[in-house]
Amino acid sequence: MIKSLKDLLDKFSRFTNSLVYDGGICKRLNKINLNYFTTKLSEHINNSNKGGYVKFMGEYDSLEYFTSLIYRNSYEYLGVSVGNSYNFSLGATYNISKNLSLSLKGRNLFDDSTKSLYKEGGIGADFSLEDYQREITFSMKWVF
Repeated sequence: MIKSLKDLLDKFSRFTNSLVYDGGICKRLNKINLNYFTTKLSEHINNSNKGGYVKFMGEYDSLEYFTSLIYRNSYEYLGVSVGNSYNFSLGATYNISKNLSLSLKGRNLFDDSTKSLYKEGGIGADFSLEDYQREITFSMKWVF
């Protein structure tokens, strides 16, 4: 017999709990997003089952900016241990005019991205590789 929401959720083999906040923090179009999730699997954990992110973005005069930190917890699967990941990115765009802008962006600046599991050949060893490399880009956008 189901006596609570927890009992109901436990009847399912898989569910996700999450907490999400998406809102502005001042009148100048600044925005912050918060997210945290957990999952419960009836199988062995084969991926991160907890994580979340904090994202902040906004603009001031001709400058647009963002920053984000994405977290995933550690896990072990098929003898491969994958540690926690903290993917930190930030960037800014300066709009010189309506048709010209300059951007500087950094992705995975901590060089600690999420990882995916792979198998080498049919009977080879299991291993993990980072999903993203550290990356810094500078770009110019000219609309003509």
